[in-house]
Amino acid sequence: TVYQYTLSTAWDVSTASYASKSYSVTTQEPEPEHLAFNSNGTKMYAMGANLDTVFQYTLGVPSPLLDKVSGTDAGFANTVTPSDTDPFNSGEKISFTVQNGDALSPGTYYWRARGMDPTPGSNAYGAWATTRSFTISSAAPAPTVTSVTGENPQTTAGGKSITINGTDFVATPTVTVGGTLATEVTWVSATQLTATAPAKVAGSYDVVVTNPDTQFGTCASCMTYIAPPTVTSVSPNNNLNPAGGEIITIDGSGIKVGANGVKVDTTFSTTSGTSSSATFTTPAHSAGSVTLRVYGADGTDTNGIYYDYSPFTYGLPITGVLTSIVFNTGVAAPAYNSILWKGSLNSGKVKFQIAASDFSTGPWNDSDFIGSDGTTCGSAFWYEPGGPDTPMELGCFAELNNKRFFKYKVQLCSSSLCDVSGAQTPIVTDIIINWSP
Repeated sequence: TVYQYTLSTAWDVSTASYASKSYSVTTQEPEPEHLAFNSNGTKMYAMGANLDTVFQYTLGVPSPLLDKVSGTDAGFANTVTPSDTDPFNSGEKISFTVQNGDALSPGTYYWRARGMDPTPGSNAYGAWATTRSFTISSAAPAPTVTSVTGENPQTTAGGKSITINGTDFVATPTVTVGGTLATEVTWVSATQLTATAPAKVAGSYDVVVTNPDTQFGTCASCMTYIAPPTVTSVSPNNNLNPAGGEIITIDGSGIKVGANGVKVDTTFSTTSGTSSSATFTTPAHSAGSVTLRVYGADGTDTNGIYYDYSPFTYGLPITGVLTSIVFNTGVAAPAYNSILWKGSLNSGKVKFQIAASDFSTGPWNDSDFIGSDGTTCGSAFWYEPGGPDTPMELGCFAELNNKRFFKYKVQLCSSSLCDVSGAQTPIVTDIIINWSP
């Protein structure tokens, strides 16, 4: 029979009192010896008197005991002799398992064990082994948070990386900024974590690191959020001189005033004025559309405190068209022969269209102005002389000849194909249209 005793002092058998509970194991073994329990207290094991059988029992209520299990053979008896004064020096094992609910206070604990002769019926024990000890360390210290670096401050949209500095960080902590969980928290070392900041409205917030044991550390007002600037207008914002030097006005709110207040493509410029109306001078840049980045206070390319404005375009207009006055040839049926212009091309192009009418009042609609590609005449085409001082035959006699009055359009392109903005338009000083009676 197995009898249960209650110890008023744990592990002190002198304080034992019979709990009036017992369980008969006579059916399995009339002389059971050496009780043991599994690690969670739900199984009880009894060894027979001849030490040749181990019986297992299922416990309805887990054992509250500190389980002492010795040996390498099924976790029970070691093969040692009674004269072995230290049966565990030769590699045998003994283990202690603290059952659920049996918390051990910090401190040093001592234990010893002895072997037993495995010969059936011997019941002989060896000498006690050398006393051993183990130590339960005191509770881990709470973490401290001393600073937050990285993208601090950053945009109210969050999403930027921050580095939390401090002490006593352990793996799998949580980080909150103003009560909002940060994401992608990574333990770097006991003194450093990285994380992605959450979105917050503008202001300063506490950063809290909580270790898995629920201890936490706080850095008060360590994280700052700044709203990006707003931009309502930029003037001028197109046809900017590629040589730079133009004064640009930015209207909005939260605009940084000072060095590196804006960036044109990859070039920084200094702003002056106020946070609601600032000016800067354009740097030189090749023709084309670029991004104007307007920074807010403490704004950088990495912390997101900026506003990207477009369009912001360097170069002259792609094309420009001028229309002449009405010319009177003075004859009823003139023949229009050629056109020639004087000036400089400047890597651009000069094109012409001509309209003729029997009346000074026209019509002079856009559809009445025609050009030619050398084969076909019509309002979809333009005359394109090869350059200045190079006459070009007009052709299109059926559409133009025998009409007393005429007008022309001249198109100036700042690029040779009239398809992109160029740096300088052609200069036209004179246009000569040859006609004969």
